[in-house]
Amino acid sequence: MATEPENIDVLPGRVSLNVSLNAMMLNVEKSPLEITGDDALKLARALTDAAATSHAEVAIDEDDNDNPKRIPMQFIVMEVERDPDAEGEKDSELPDEAQVLCWIKEQSHNNALHVAVGCVNETDWIVTSVLEHRSVSAKDFADTDLQAFYEEALTDDEVFVYDASTPDEE
Repeated sequence: MATEPENIDVLPGRVSLNVSLNAMMLNVEKSPLEITGDDALKLARALTDAAATSHAEVAIDEDDNDNPKRIPMQFIVMEVERDPDAEGEKDSELPDEAQVLCWIKEQSHNNALHVAVGCVNETDWIVTSVLEHRSVSAKDFADTDLQAFYEEALTDDEVFVYDASTPDEE
């Protein structure tokens, strides 16, 4: 990553963001600034991405219990199996194994994992392994099928996508 600050024109002529490795500066044309809902979402996305950039040197697996760092957005991929002891009828159309893609906003590394596993367990699946866990920004999903899920997590805090397809089905 470059050490030079990056200037992002979030709302051209009205709001810009200057992002360096450890800080960011929000520049506003005038105060108070009246913006639309769409402009607010653009600004939220830019701030989330800038926060991820400014935290780039913080190791995601850092275990500092006295001062846990909140990570703007995390992406977790887990393998899961149907819970054989789940109450109620088992849907025979669902496979026994799947992958879950998770986007978790503004949690520490450990909390994000607890949130993801807890939410999955509530849906009668059991997490068997964590395949991936990393800090992400919008750039990681730009122009992909997953971009909409990242954007949804910006407003909903958590998004879970269950993928039960097998390699032969893809």
